[in-house]
Amino acid sequence: MPSRTFHVVAHRGDCAHAPENTLPAFDAAVLAEADAIETDVRVTKDGVAVLIHDASCFRTTMKEVNVADLTLEEIRQLDAGSYKGEEFKDTKIPTLDEALAKHLGKIPFHVELKAFGAVLPAILALQRHAAEGAFERALLTSFKRELLVSALMLDSRCKICQLLEHPNTVTVSEVKHLGAAALSVNWEDLSKDLVDEAHKLNLTVLAWGVKTLDAAKAVIDAGADGATYDDPGELLAHLKERGMREQAVPLPMLSTLYASKPAAAHQNIGKNGPVEQTKVVVAEKPTSTKASGQI
Repeated sequence: MPSRTFHVVAHRGDCAHAPENTLPAFDAAVLAEADAIETDVRVTKDGVAVLIHDASCFRTTMKEVNVADLTLEEIRQLDAGSYKGEEFKDTKIPTLDEALAKHLGKIPFHVELKAFGAVLPAILALQRHAAEGAFERALLTSFKRELLVSALMLDSRCKICQLLEHPNTVTVSEVKHLGAAALSVNWEDLSKDLVDEAHKLNLTVLAWGVKTLDAAKAVIDAGADGATYDDPGELLAHLKERGMREQAVPLPMLSTLYASKPAAAHQNIGKNGPVEQTKVVVAEKPTSTKASGQI
């Protein structure tokens, strides 16, 4: 029986060894040979897409202030690395543009839209990097269905993935109807029946919330295609022991994401054409620091 490939998505980069959602964490994910990087996008007061999970900056910078209340210049003053160790002191919160510019040609990105205000700045960033294959090698994800719909309306080239809340109440057919290429479910809600149903509809199945090898083993045994994981090197070593990295194959519906080189960018931009940067929505309403799903 031929081995299958289980894809390892570095959760917020290699956040086991470097500050989450920073360029050092992304560097570490590439070195670990992860299959993709998962990151979170929010928007600054002046409309720039930046990579940070929480609405508040406090957990990673020790500054009790919301991302949406700061300009990019003010965000640049924060230290997003010291919480992880002195060697990461003065590590900055990166912009989505910076991450794509540095790593898009090396590794695909799963970009979670955390709030409505982040949708347009994220799309504009992808458009700026379209010639490097951004729409082929970036997957937009969200728990909020309306954000994914908005992304598709702004640019029909977007690939989207519906993140399902825990406990899950959304059906696989509803995800397919949305036009998604993939769904991501909390590993505790994952079952072989759900995976089989999704695969019949040509949907990629990913798992989130996977924090231990025991959890990863359960996800693998259920037949999922991949999972986010804090320590991609650890999970990859386990997969190699199981013979699941010998004959890599692309994920269904997402084959261009995992191509060895970025595919050429499409020329069409959707029925409404490209979005003008001058129309960026700059406000994101402050929200609770308890982010949906905490993935």
